[in-house]
Amino acid sequence: MDLSEYIAVVTAQMRCKRARAMVAKELADHIADQKQAYVETGMDEASAELAAVRQMGDAVEVGREMDRIHRPRMDVKVLALVGIFSPAACFLQNMLVMAQGNGEWTLRGAAFTALPVLLGVVLMTGILFVDYTWLCRRPLTVWIVFLLAAMLPVERIAGREGGAELIQYLLLALFLPAYGGVIYHYRKKRLPGLLLCLAWLAAGALVFLFCTGRFFSVMTMGLAGILLLSFCVAKGWFEISPFSGFGTLLLTAGGGVCAFVWYILKQGNTYQAARLEALWNGGWESSYIVEGIRQILQNLQMVGGKDMSFPWEGALAFLLLLERFGIVAAAFAVAGLAVMFVQMASGVKKQKNVFGGILGAACLLGLFLPTVLHILCNLGLIPYSEAVIPFLFPGWTANAVCYTLLGLYLSVYRNTDVAA
Repeated sequence: MDLSEYIAVVTAQMRCKRARAMVAKELADHIADQKQAYVETGMDEASAELAAVRQMGDAVEVGREMDRIHRPRMDVKVLALVGIFSPAACFLQNMLVMAQGNGEWTLRGAAFTALPVLLGVVLMTGILFVDYTWLCRRPLTVWIVFLLAAMLPVERIAGREGGAELIQYLLLALFLPAYGGVIYHYRKKRLPGLLLCLAWLAAGALVFLFCTGRFFSVMTMGLAGILLLSFCVAKGWFEISPFSGFGTLLLTAGGGVCAFVWYILKQGNTYQAARLEALWNGGWESSYIVEGIRQILQNLQMVGGKDMSFPWEGALAFLLLLERFGIVAAAFAVAGLAVMFVQMASGVKKQKNVFGGILGAACLLGLFLPTVLHILCNLGLIPYSEAVIPFLFPGWTANAVCYTLLGLYLSVYRNTDVAA
């Protein structure tokens, strides 16, 4: 059996078509190396190739082993957690919506609240079966199209509220995955590549700042972008020393924050400048929202609670959980989310494909960082903000963001041993 016949038999045993080309290349390279070793011992090339092929073993058995190794698989633990959290999300989000109204439970209201969660699950399921690697084939094109989509006059089509929700979805769900493709594109260009990544990050932040006016959300995604770059520098994917990489990120991030603050104070809206000034001088701590939060925190119970006593909204979802069900219930919720994030981090660590690692880290950061900020806000430790927390924050946009990022992560994990 010659080389081409051997590879054809091996790959014929594999059910995953996407993995066949990768395995064929691996086998051809290995056989070529062994063939060269035989040639160096004095064998002619034809005999050396046959000997190298025979050394690989039975083609059918090798193919079955390759089929076992290189096949799609699911992150069962994350899927199980999503299966537990999603029904709980329907209940908790309905409770939050009830608190915004008259507090009365209705079947219609419960169904309307559950629908975004159910559609989010459908969205996640569709995404996880998609080949995520298309994002890195033309990453700059994807990034530019993504930014142009954010600048479209969607309010004329979907109305002011619908347009704002669409832009918010683009920012929170697709900003980091699309930016991951930019990082992948420039990763081998060393320090110039890192600087170009930072330039594209700044451009994206400016586009969304103009489109949304929500500088906290833009700052959150900008911070997540810096953390994603830091992860890639630490992995050595930019092929520069950690000192150069982290030094560049620190200086650039500091300069970017100063420029951002200057822009808000000099060119931004009055309310944005007022919020920044309040943040600087600590005035946010005396706001009625923060005072209300701290008043609630002083009267929490370990188990159980009382009816909602504050004008609720999605940004205070965790505080609602604390007041309504007590500290123990909230601690269980935090522990559950922590388990999910740890499992996702483990999946990112094990990822063999470089772009898979970048995209998985982007999805993890896109869920983890807003969660931390949401909880800190709900504990009165940072200024009030509209940071999204998975499964608790109600509404179409928040659920679509959560399940989109989970779907992309699961797609990466599913193709761990399939993508080259």
